[in-house]
Formats: sequence, C-alpha cells, structure tokens
Amino acid sequence: MSWHAPCFILGNTVRFDKYLKILVLISFLVNLHSAAYARQLRIVVLNSDGFEIIRALGAEDMVVGVGDVIAEEPDFWGEYSRLPVAGGWRMPDYEMIVKLRPDAVLGYRRSPDDESEKRLAKLGVKLFRYDFYRISNFEKEVREFAAFIGKSKEAEELLSWWKPLYSRIEKLSSTVNKPKVYIEGFGKYRSAGPGSGIHEMVTLAGGDNLAKGASIPYLEVNSEWVFSGNPDFIVKTVSLRDCYGGGCENYLKQAVDEFENRPGMKSLKAVRNKAILSMSPDIGPGPRGIIGVIEIAKRLHPEQFADIDPIRIHSDYLKKFHNLDYKGIYIYEPLSVSQ
Repeated sequence: MSWHAPCFILGNTVRFDKYLKILVLISFLVNLHSAAYARQLRIVVLNSDGFEIIRALGAEDMVVGVGDVIAEEPDFWGEYSRLPVAGGWRMPDYEMIVKLRPDAVLGYRRSPDDESEKRLAKLGVKLFRYDFYRISNFEKEVREFAAFIGKSKEAEELLSWWKPLYSRIEKLSSTVNKPKVYIEGFGKYRSAGPGSGIHEMVTLAGGDNLAKGASIPYLEVNSEWVFSGNPDFIVKTVSLRDCYGGGCENYLKQAVDEFENRPGMKSLKAVRNKAILSMSPDIGPGPRGIIGVIEIAKRLHPEQFADIDPIRIHSDYLKKFHNLDYKGIYIYEPLSVSQ
C-alpha cells in the first residue's frame, strides 16, 4: 500500500496520512495512561475553569504548573496559587513548561491557538482542549476529561450535584414568559449574543436576550440600541478577581451606579424598576455558571424559583468539592421599587 492509498475506517475513506495521525494520537494516549499507572499524571493548567474542575474531581495533586490568573487568586486556590506560573490562557510559557515536564497541558477549545498546540507537540506535550463554561457541553466535557485522568467516579459525584439543578431550571424556564434582557459585558455597551456563555445562561434562566439575533458572540452596541429594546432586566458582568477573598462588593455596586448614571438611562424600564444585576465572573460562564443561572432566574421569575437558595447551593458546592467555607460577595442589585 502506498503512503496515500485510501483506507476505510467506519465506512469513511481517508488518506493514509490522516489515518497515521489518528494512530499517533491513540498511541500517545495509550502511552500516557500506561505511564500514569507507574506514576502520577503531570498536568499544567492554563485557566481557572480547568483547574476548578480538576480540584472538584479531587485531582489537584496532578497539577504541576498553572496559568497566571490562578496565581492572582490566593484566597480561593490556596497553596496551588503558588505553583510555578506557566503562562496565561492565551499563551503558554514554553520555557517553564519544559522545566515542569508535564504529560499534558489543559487549555480552552480556542485558546491557546493552533500554533501553540504545534509547539507543545514538538516538546512532546499534548494540549487538551476543554471549555467547562458552556452549560450545554458541561456534562459531556466533565465526563470525557475525568475519564482521561482516571476520575470517572468523582465526575459522577459532581454531576449528581449539577444535573438536578440544570434539569429543574430547564424545565421551569421553558414554560414561562420571557422578559427582555440586556446583557452588558466587561466593557461599556459590549453585549453578547448566541455563542457566548452568558447568552446561554440568560436564555436558560428564562430571559429573552436583546442580542439574540446577533451573528457573532460578542458585539458592540450603543445607547440608542439599548433604548430601542427597552429591556425589562439588565445583567451586567464585571471583570473582577478573587471575590472569594472579599473586596468585590464595592466594584459590583459601582458597575450598577455607573450604568444608571449614563445619559438617558433612567428612562429605561429596567432602570426605573431597579431591575439590574451586576455579577462576578466567579458565577458567570464557568463551572459555577449554574449558580449564576439560578441568581438570574430568581430575579426574572421569582415565583417559580422562590424555594431555591443560590447561596446555600453555592456553599454546598464549595464545601463538598473544594473543602472551602462560603464567603465573598458575587452579585449586587439595587433595592427593588414598586412599578
């Protein structure tokens, strides 16, 4: 057979060079798992979402290096915030990775880029890509990654906490009227549409995103666009670090105050009714995103979700999967007024 002769795999014709790449990947995984029997797997984690899942699965001792965002949150990550920093979620530090000798690097699906993946491959390091911030893929990604690191039992324990919450919200929110919601991200008039994690959260919570017709996940809008939509509710995400360590409440309040005081904003229905929620990224798109969904759902549909206590749920999660007591402020909303 020549190098480019066709092969048949599951009924699909592929070139032999593509088949060879598949064999190389399978060989890598087999060798990696074989090595894990002899010694503990060594992983560099470039983002906090990945590390949160690793710790929730009880696999934190596998981590030998972290991304810079983890080093910036000592209260939440404790001793692991002092591990060697091996770059950031966009760009690995190749020199440090060589020193750490990991079996694998964990990144997002789109970051680091393909060139980084090729450079890591030349170093003999496989880049595994999982987001853990898209609710629709969360269960699948957790199971898949847990199987790779030998933590399938622990994954089922995590999902036994997560799935009932997801199922209840999905069932209830699909039967309610959907208030119009304006989502604003970290920047002024930076909104989010389909393909973004926060759009997915607001939709699951029973909201009707003003930007649901956008063709891109993140978009620039203006005040006129917001006025024309006249939302019933506003979700403002705020770029903060280490809310677990405290100090976020003032920033969350300032984000709401700044929005309300923009020219003309007091004429919006949501502003008049104090229907604004600013939210820390800790409970935004990510492993704890389901808690953020509950916080939003309770404001959009208070009667349907009156018996759900997001703080208790958050506290249970932190204690059970991270051995941490609940503390910190993660949301801010003005006092409600009668319509």
